[in-house]
Amino acid sequence: MNIFEFYFNPKETKKNIFCQHFSFLPKNLYEENIGPFFLFVSFKFFSPKEKLFLEEFLRFFKKEFFKNQKNQLTVFKDILKKVNYFLEEKTKEGIPLLGNLQLAIINFKKQNFIFSKIGSIDFFLLRNKKIFDLAKKIKIKKRDKIISPFFNYIFLGKILKHDLLFVMNDYLADILTKEKILEETKKQTSFSETAFRKILHSKKEKLKKAMGLCVVFDFSSGFEQKEEPISRLLSFIKEFELPFFFYEYLEKFKEKKELILIFLFLFVLFLGLILFS
Repeated sequence: MNIFEFYFNPKETKKNIFCQHFSFLPKNLYEENIGPFFLFVSFKFFSPKEKLFLEEFLRFFKKEFFKNQKNQLTVFKDILKKVNYFLEEKTKEGIPLLGNLQLAIINFKKQNFIFSKIGSIDFFLLRNKKIFDLAKKIKIKKRDKIISPFFNYIFLGKILKHDLLFVMNDYLADILTKEKILEETKKQTSFSETAFRKILHSKKEKLKKAMGLCVVFDFSSGFEQKEEPISRLLSFIKEFELPFFFYEYLEKFKEKKELILIFLFLFVLFLGLILFS
């Protein structure tokens, strides 16, 4: 599994909303039994008070999420109960979370996929050239009894090899849906950062108003995740942008970077011998 973070017009996003993604990856066999956790956090209004709350919440979550070694669903339910209690207590302390905080908790264990969310965070699954809006499925289940003003349902699913999962804030989702970005992406045989950037570049004028974060989970390489997400800042407002062929050369450089580094080392060594002789 590879993960990509695409921040759209980051300067504008920072001025208007707060969006960030956090990953909690297993570091030993005990933690791998539970699987990695991912948080998608967004605030409509982000002041120093919310910043302090977020820092405290991340410390709390990191402390709690690998405590339990039971099955995946039991662990997830237990975490939601603790998070609900934490959020309810912070609300009592006067931190404006209801209507302001949008939060998704995501967990993968091999092919098993679980998530829950607060607020308008959209989930789109691309499978076999079809797009599934998972948020719509959740809205149907909202008729169930609400036990908390925060997390009150769990979505369960299976991930298949070559699936793509897109998670993004609702404002960005509306624009990408309107401009059929996912429709273009699903035509690709496999996900490529360069190809995705080209699709976005073709809609550059329309994306000047796009704000927020899109996280892409790419399962073409399997289901294990051991590396931090690859983060990219996409600005469609600036007049000057690096041409896309630059990124293609960058991809080639990544593939051959070991040979290039060896060549550079030998060149520096040779240069040093000449200077000292």
